Amino acid sequence: MTKNHIALLLPALLALSTGAHAQQSSVTLYGLVDTGIFHERVKEDGITKQKNGLKSGGQGGSRWGLRGMEDLGNGYRVNFELESGFNMTNGEQSFSRLFGRAAWLGVSGDFGDVRFGRAMTVSTEFASSAISPFGGGFTQAALGRSGFRASDNPRYDNQVKYLSPIFSGFQLGLGYSFNTKGEQQDASDNSRAMNLAAKYASGAVTLVATYDRLWTPADDPNARGRNPSALQLGGNYNFGSFQLYAGWTRQSDGWVKSAEGAPTGSNYLGSAGYFDGHVDAYAIGTKFKVGGGSVLASYQYVDAGREAFPDRKNVNVYNLGYTYPLSKRTNLYAYGSLIDGDLYNFRHRSYSRLIGAGILHKF
Repeated sequence: MTKNHIALLLPALLALSTGAHAQQSSVTLYGLVDTGIFHERVKEDGITKQKNGLKSGGQGGSRWGLRGMEDLGNGYRVNFELESGFNMTNGEQSFSRLFGRAAWLGVSGDFGDVRFGRAMTVSTEFASSAISPFGGGFTQAALGRSGFRASDNPRYDNQVKYLSPIFSGFQLGLGYSFNTKGEQQDASDNSRAMNLAAKYASGAVTLVATYDRLWTPADDPNARGRNPSALQLGGNYNFGSFQLYAGWTRQSDGWVKSAEGAPTGSNYLGSAGYFDGHVDAYAIGTKFKVGGGSVLASYQYVDAGREAFPDRKNVNVYNLGYTYPLSKRTNLYAYGSLIDGDLYNFRHRSYSRLIGAGILHKF
């Protein structure tokens, strides 16, 4: 039996195995499928390329996964999550590993929730939906893809993650990775990371603050003493008929996203992961109801520091979209996004344009 056959049979086997213990434990198969038709046109340093056709994950990345829990009594539970991403246009895995989106085991109770394994940072989890109406989805229109790189869904290996209970609207989160990329190595070769987040949500108000920090391998030839960090502040206010969003971020010495776990064969971030000085980004957005659906709009301005990119071109980002629910699990969407510049190298004669529509279904 091949690995692919095992992966296909796993959900059914687990569902059968948990039937006898339904009162004490449970396993849930879940997922999301999303595809649409898009036009993409990218110009980099004067060279233009474009694509037309089907795109997977136009609103949300296509995925399937397993969530499980066992009740230990006295309010304590053991929990796990295994999540795999895939491409709807050709069936391939989105990551080189089966459970590239999540693979963790943890314990929860009155003290909060502790998780061990590969997981998304608390910075992304708290900030994405609080600072932008597009959240962490909608590809190029997502908060993290438009300047707030610490919210670009980074997932770290070897991570201990803690989520506190909610006290009077306040919640805290903490994550620490012993090595963000693959198996742990000698102490001097590990790329370690910390992420902190705080959120306040009460009534119409949501506020968030996050901080990420990397400690790069001592022998990384590109680091030169630099340890990238990112600070994010923002939130939203719900007026009932519409919501307003706003946020600011400062990224220093490099991109924390570059430390995301991947089988690169090295724990180094690579030369593109570092820069001198800092990059600031500002975001505003809104969401309001129209015709049974929701209009989403956001604008970002990304200011590349002169020390980081001396010959820089600052970037404007414009996003406009619409979602329409067909049911509780299915919705249609359409959006356009223009990045007027190059977000990561800030070169002149560059832009990225994306426009399309699709359908998303959850199961």
